[in-house]
Amino acid sequence: MGLGGYPEISLAEARDKAREMRRQVRNGIDPLEQKQRNRETLRIQQRQSKTFRECAEVVIENKSRELSGKQGAFWRSSIERYVFPALGDRIVGSYTPNGHKFQKRKREKISKCKEAEPPRTRPYAR
Repeated sequence: MGLGGYPEISLAEARDKAREMRRQVRNGIDPLEQKQRNRETLRIQQRQSKTFRECAEVVIENKSRELSGKQGAFWRSSIERYVFPALGDRIVGSYTPNGHKFQKRKREKISKCKEAEPPRTRPYAR
């Protein structure tokens, strides 16, 4: 396992790191496995700390290749106008669909529509 290059890591720092790794081995911990677990944990945290807007930009970019110019622009502007104000700055890892007021408003509108009486029509006249 490498400890780092000479100009960046001094000899004293390299010795300290080597001592620490020997201590880990004595305690039954594999330093390489520990390093890999730390990297994976960091990757997961970085993925979870992305905002909805950052993720949506990637999707919009990919989707705009499939759509024509006007359709792509309309799709993008609709998301920017309606979705980003509600969800844009939320962290993706903390998002729960049932806990957001945007979803609650949508459910309220749907339930109001279901409760409303059907429109009255004039009886068929001959």
